[in-house]
Amino acid sequence: MGIYEGTTDPVGWELHRQVQELWFSHQQFDSRMPGGESFHDIQNRFAPFIEGLVSDGGNSDRNIILVAHGGLYVAMLPVIFRNVDFAFACHHGFPHTGYAVAETRPEGLYCLYWCGVSLAG
Repeated sequence: MGIYEGTTDPVGWELHRQVQELWFSHQQFDSRMPGGESFHDIQNRFAPFIEGLVSDGGNSDRNIILVAHGGLYVAMLPVIFRNVDFAFACHHGFPHTGYAVAETRPEGLYCLYWCGVSLAG
């Protein structure tokens, strides 16, 4: 949220809506809030972090739990899940206490469950 982090200013929320629309509807991934990160900035941190977790997990049967803001997950999980796109993520959102379940497969990370929607099968 950049300079609007932690505020309830309606101007900040309108700018946030506009930036999200630029990202998800117009693929303008360098757009950002004043003082905030672009989609690409976030992706450059998030994707390597997730890739590292998957790589470190190898073929183990351990489970990993990540806790973060829903907005981050709506933006970034379609980047790493092979079977979720931005339209799906935006439509379903990621509410408070929502969660996704994923599994690793040879071709990548797949979402099995997204906030009440089963994608297994």
